[in-house]
Formats: sequence, C-alpha cells, structure tokens
Amino acid sequence: MKLNNMKKDKYEKTTNLNLATFLYANEQPIVGINEVSKGQKEFTFINSERLEELIATYKFPELDDENLLVDVHKYEYSRRYLLDRINE
Repeated sequence: MKLNNMKKDKYEKTTNLNLATFLYANEQPIVGINEVSKGQKEFTFINSERLEELIATYKFPELDDENLLVDVHKYEYSRRYLLDRINE
C-alpha cells in the first residue's frame, strides 16, 4: 500500500493554466502536458517540498508572502510558452 502512495505522490497534476504558469515561472519543471478532455489540458510537475509550498502559497495567499512575487516578464514568458505547448 505504501508503494502505491509513493508512486502517486511522485507527480502533481493540474488543469489550471494560471497555477501552471505560476509554478513554471517559479522554476518548477513541467514533465508532461496531456489532454484530459476535448480542449482541456493537464500539466504534470514532479512533486517536491518546494512545489507543495508554491501550490499552498497560490491557493491560500497571504499578501506579504514573498513567494507570490514573480517577475512580470518571466510570468508572461511562462504563460506564452505554456499556451504554445498546449496549442501544438
């Protein structure tokens, strides 16, 4: 049973483009983009403590949290890159 949980926890997946952009802009590598239904893509990241911290920051933000700060050019580049990838 533990082995299955370990395998399941190896990756974190999201269909939220904004979250995926935030994570990618914070140097979290994407290991896969898959279509889950017509017109909907799923972004796969390797799970890590840093990834979990960023997801928690994104979902439950505190206004003074420095992890929320992302360079606007880096964010825009990341968003364009992901949009290009999902429209291939």
